Amino acid sequence: MAPGEGEMELPPEEFGDVILPRWVEHADALHRVGFSLPGQSDPDRVTATLLVLLLFMAQGKTAGGIFNCYAFRLQAYLQGVDRLNLDPKRRHMLDQILERRKKGEITEGDWLKLAGMWSLLQNL
Repeated sequence: MAPGEGEMELPPEEFGDVILPRWVEHADALHRVGFSLPGQSDPDRVTATLLVLLLFMAQGKTAGGIFNCYAFRLQAYLQGVDRLNLDPKRRHMLDQILERRKKGEITEGDWLKLAGMWSLLQNL
């Protein structure tokens, strides 16, 4: 194991055979290749990624701390998306959310609930 990495175990009587990934002291190296959320198509991945970014923004998780690293990865993915694969409405939504993030504006909403509903819809 490299310096700054470690493993955690959960009590088997409470958690069964759950295996946790290795933890790292600094999240800077996570998701170096890219970071997007699952979806059946590029527009679906964009929508899922936007929902998580909105959730982070609404909860103040993008101003610093460990989630800031994830927020930057989400943003980088969204900025690199081929906009030609998106319908005009989704393209507008993408641009508006990225502009709000750039300005540090928070978009209130129950993004966690909406993300859960989106996840359910994807599995139908």
